[in-house]
Amino acid sequence: MPLLKPKTNRNYVRVLSDGSIRRKVSPDTEGAELRKWKLADGTMGETWELVYENIEGRIKKVWFSDTQFGPQVNATFTDGEDDVTLTINLQSRFADDFMKKLPSVDFSQPVALVPYSFEDDKGKRRTGITFYQDDDKLTNYFYDYDEKMAIRGFPEPAGDEETTDDWKIYFLSVRKFLRKYITENVVPMFESAPAGTTEREEQDSYDAEDGESDCVTADAGDGIAF
Repeated sequence: MPLLKPKTNRNYVRVLSDGSIRRKVSPDTEGAELRKWKLADGTMGETWELVYENIEGRIKKVWFSDTQFGPQVNATFTDGEDDVTLTINLQSRFADDFMKKLPSVDFSQPVALVPYSFEDDKGKRRTGITFYQDDDKLTNYFYDYDEKMAIRGFPEPAGDEETTDDWKIYFLSVRKFLRKYITENVVPMFESAPAGTTEREEQDSYDAEDGESDCVTADAGDGIAF
């Protein structure tokens, strides 16, 4: 066994608040775009990234990680040769939608994910991730669209969520439910998570620059196909 091992070269991409998928790269990378960001504490910076509109491939692994910048949900996509890991801030609407639709996936087949974020005709922000598999759009695993009701134990509002704090508590209960369900029913379908997923210094630094802060919107380019 060698005394020193090379650092693993993991490929990570993230969903930012503008609905784009981004990979951090060096400034001299062909096609790279500059994104300027600002954190809640006023810290400002800039990151060079490749921008994609979708990611497609067979999901070979799903796991959660707790970083210094908050919890993440991760999914590794593969084309049989190369792997790319999509990581999403667990405290975002993208993660909520991801976890609601993930159990509907046939993991033996490729699936395409297309994040979106736009303002509808009523001025309401619509944010989520569309899943496509075998030319079908996958739906929320925890909702019966015919009966218009939540199913499989999904939490429902108690009827007294009249204040912002009450809604925050409800959404926290939803995320707690979804994480527990995915952990117990989806994660065990795959091999164990990669070693060191909670100690990724490089990924943690990218989490700090998450587009949930002030994000400079960029036009999405071609998708990542696996």
